[in-house]
Amino acid sequence: MTTLEPMHSDPEAAEINAVKEIPTVPPCAVRLIMINPTGEPQGKIDEQLQRLGFSIVHVQQGPGALEEVGLLAATAGAVILDWRSEGGKDGHFAEALARTAAEFDLRVLTLAASSRAEDLGIASKAGLAEGLCAPCQLADLKGALTAVLHKSRRVTANIGFSLEAAMPLLESCKFRFRTPEDVEKLVPLIARTFPQPRRAATGITELMMNAIEHGNLEIGQERKSDWIARGVYRAELLKRLNTPPFSDRWGEVIITRRQDGVMIVIMDQGCGFCWQDFVQNPPAKNGMTVESSGHGIAIAKQESFDDLRFNHQGNQVTAFVSKESLGW
Repeated sequence: MTTLEPMHSDPEAAEINAVKEIPTVPPCAVRLIMINPTGEPQGKIDEQLQRLGFSIVHVQQGPGALEEVGLLAATAGAVILDWRSEGGKDGHFAEALARTAAEFDLRVLTLAASSRAEDLGIASKAGLAEGLCAPCQLADLKGALTAVLHKSRRVTANIGFSLEAAMPLLESCKFRFRTPEDVEKLVPLIARTFPQPRRAATGITELMMNAIEHGNLEIGQERKSDWIARGVYRAELLKRLNTPPFSDRWGEVIITRRQDGVMIVIMDQGCGFCWQDFVQNPPAKNGMTVESSGHGIAIAKQESFDDLRFNHQGNQVTAFVSKESLGW
């Protein structure tokens, strides 16, 4: 069990020390999924995470939590299991979360109250090895999350790799993709063509994964939710990727830098879908649930792009970020 004890037992002293430190934004963090008993924002801990450069999606611990983690996994850097509240902890839920996180290559950091350090033992026994007692210094929180993210294949630290210097010279390029692994490789590079790469990466990932899952593989929302609930999502996805006619389908992404901004076009070889319902009536930004199909479109539209449009059939989406959005 990897645990970090806070250096100060006095919360006020810890906060004073935290204020003195100037945090650096983790290069790999796009989004954290925070699971807690209410699913509501958590005040001080949220502020600390935001100071470190993370965005947060809150999920209520319960029967639907694991399914929602699966739906959000494509754009998540890690999961935080917030067990700082008093009362007994559900070891069975922790075991199920560990299995779901492994299914989607996510790591989980468990937070426990300093007065209930034994809760970290429950999490460890369930398969959640990383834990932290809170309240803690900002440096401790940053260190724990950095360690967790470095163990995850979803870390996108290579978003600033050596091709960065060449990106301003790019006018247009095209890639094709077929698997989630292709998406993981391409998103850091594609995002570099946008004014704010980390913000664009979230929407790019959502739209490319939509092209694979709901486009080329024709996996409807109900089927995906069922696979996630049964813990077979990755196995069934791989099976479908290797089964004709789906195995012969590819997606295509075209990036064009223009004088007024950056445009990305993503196409798939599926039958399309009725996109009008999702664009005209998107899920609320803070109310995305597993019942809200189209949450990926909403995330892309609300968080990453200035404009988002589909062709009539629904198997091609065009997203645009204006040059004026440099001031996001």
